[in-house]
Amino acid sequence: MNPRVKNVTPLSEYRLEIVFSNGEVGVHDCRHLLDLGVFSELREEAYFR
Repeated sequence: MNPRVKNVTPLSEYRLEIVFSNGEVGVHDCRHLLDLGVFSELREEAYFR
């Protein structure tokens, strides 16, 4: 069974810390998304957070 996302916390430099229901924790870098369509609005880091 796939774990579910339990919590997401924004970090500096457009990264997200993701905690899963099985206790695993990962960090996802979202910078590559900032030039794509609706994600471009997130370039303002305060808005991203």
